[in-house]
Amino acid sequence: MSSAETSTRIVLIHATTVSITPIRVAFEFQWPEAETVNLVDDSLSIDLNSGTVDYRQIEERILGLAKYGERIGAAGILFTCSAFGQAIDKAKTQLPMPVLKPNEAMFEEAIRRGGKIGMIATFGPSIPSMEKEFYVMVEKQNASAQLDSILVEDAMAALGHG
Repeated sequence: MSSAETSTRIVLIHATTVSITPIRVAFEFQWPEAETVNLVDDSLSIDLNSGTVDYRQIEERILGLAKYGERIGAAGILFTCSAFGQAIDKAKTQLPMPVLKPNEAMFEEAIRRGGKIGMIATFGPSIPSMEKEFYVMVEKQNASAQLDSILVEDAMAALGHG
């Protein structure tokens, strides 16, 4: 049997190339048996940041990437960019396998701990969607956690240059 036949295929969907290496390293450390497959559409973050593309088009593209992941045999899908929460949530409803956002586990743990939590963001458009998701989770759990977000300007450019 080949490793593809015995391992779990996890499709990683990236909206920027700088996320590929840290996610690969994390999987090698936390779940080395998983077979990870990378799909990249870095125009998603460019278009979202520009504000000139209708968000429904972004949602269609996110769903298209997720559906492609399904076609290539994904047992699960992890989106690695937090800026597309609403679109990812819509895609989740149309797929049979687990579809996760990168911030879900982080938010669950932060809310469980409660209090004031700091969030450092590297991509400005991710802050509003992540804050909305956080406070929806806080409300659902009847918790008292607070989130303070800070954008690190030029972080994405610095990451891109190593």
